[in-house]
Amino acid sequence: MSIDIYEVVKEYVLTVEGLEHSVKGRISRLRKDVGVEEYYWDISHHYRPSKEHAGVYYPSGKTTNSFEDAENHLLSYIHNFTTIDVTPNNLY
Repeated sequence: MSIDIYEVVKEYVLTVEGLEHSVKGRISRLRKDVGVEEYYWDISHHYRPSKEHAGVYYPSGKTTNSFEDAENHLLSYIHNFTTIDVTPNNLY
């Protein structure tokens, strides 16, 4: 049996005007065999980018080979955050 252990490398806490709760984002690192590292970003809530979009946006590519890429993806998602149809991420 294999067990993956993720270490939280960085966490962000957002206060979004119009939301009654905070939103959290984090970057985790998974150490694999032979010193290979993999980074994963995640966020506590998802949102619909605009009223014109069909639904809530759930990002698909959340795994990268570098901390910088994971941080860039997370910050991009955060900077576009809206208060439309905010949905908790049950896997966060």
